[in-house]
Amino acid sequence: MITRVRSMLGRTRPSLVIVVCVALLLGSGVVMVLASSPYSSLVTYGSVWSVFLRQVIWIAGGVVMAVVALLVPTAAIRKLRYILLGGGFILLLAVLVPGVGQSVSGSSRWIALGPITIQPSEIMKFAWCVFAADLLSRRTGDGWKVKDVLVPLLGTLSVACALIVKQPDLGTTIVIVAMTVAMMVASGLPVSVVVKVVGAMGVIGAVLAFAAPYRRARLLSFVHPFAHAYSSGYQVVQSLVSFGTGGVTGVGLGRGAAQWGFLPHAHTDFIFSIVGEQTGIIGTLLIVGLMLLLLLMGLRIASKAVGKFESLLAMGITCWLAAESLINMGAALGILPVTGIPLPFVSYGGSSMLITMAAVGVLLRITRDSERGFRVIDGGRMKVSMNHPVFTAPVG
Repeated sequence: MITRVRSMLGRTRPSLVIVVCVALLLGSGVVMVLASSPYSSLVTYGSVWSVFLRQVIWIAGGVVMAVVALLVPTAAIRKLRYILLGGGFILLLAVLVPGVGQSVSGSSRWIALGPITIQPSEIMKFAWCVFAADLLSRRTGDGWKVKDVLVPLLGTLSVACALIVKQPDLGTTIVIVAMTVAMMVASGLPVSVVVKVVGAMGVIGAVLAFAAPYRRARLLSFVHPFAHAYSSGYQVVQSLVSFGTGGVTGVGLGRGAAQWGFLPHAHTDFIFSIVGEQTGIIGTLLIVGLMLLLLLMGLRIASKAVGKFESLLAMGITCWLAAESLINMGAALGILPVTGIPLPFVSYGGSSMLITMAAVGVLLRITRDSERGFRVIDGGRMKVSMNHPVFTAPVG
């Protein structure tokens, strides 16, 4: 059975699988947002439909972003790497300016533009992915030098992470670091070098995790959530209660208790808990299966990309989605600390939906180029068919 499934996937175009997986995740997400948000929507906006309608708008905007990204050549995106990175840094600085950044629950992560709010750290994920893929593709290989690769890469990464941690947003920092490590491995850097970098990052991360009281409290509640059931561990305890209530088949859409204020952020950070409560293990396994299939296709795209930059870019995007999914699901299940990371395509959110869908569009562009037989030669791109002289010339 497994062999048959692998054979079928091997014959299926990755672009088609990705479109189907993303469509199913978006559909599942909008249903779960509707089922989990009536109370918070009524309290916040005065209508039980507001959050749902906003999510529909964000999904529509995300589809537009994906189509636009699909139409833009990866070479053009690569040329914008410094503009994207510079814009990301400007926005990360702006969000920390009093009166510009919007503070919610002690975190300053958003910039309000009238009725619309944007989250600069989401934009930085995409900008960093493009920048790191370009740098690693140009400067790694035989004869690579630390000063040419690690110094600019880790130096820029440190500044970006410092600004994100300042918001504070440790979850996004972890995602960006995970993306960087994945691209470093895929670029061919020696394993010993990557291990040293990961070790140093781990030490720094541990220091940051315990330096701030709120992060320390979250870690302690993660270890013993029921010991802090009425304080820092409240969300995790209620999340576990939701999963336990759902059982195998769930209590039914819209029939759970968690969305009525018992589980804060039910339609955002803890929407996976709502899936578990209302659709049971069956629904959660469906979401996990779609995510795994999407990530497998991302790895396949990275392995068959037209050039090193495209391969590293696909790897970075794939790891980005994988890290966010793992962190969100792990937090909901109580096996990872709560960091406020959304579940891609499923959680309610504007900036995350738009940027993630744009990343999907880039993935589709990369696989479309590889499926059409493009090859990268000397930084440019040309199309090579099997009738090209290089394939038809006689041997010997």
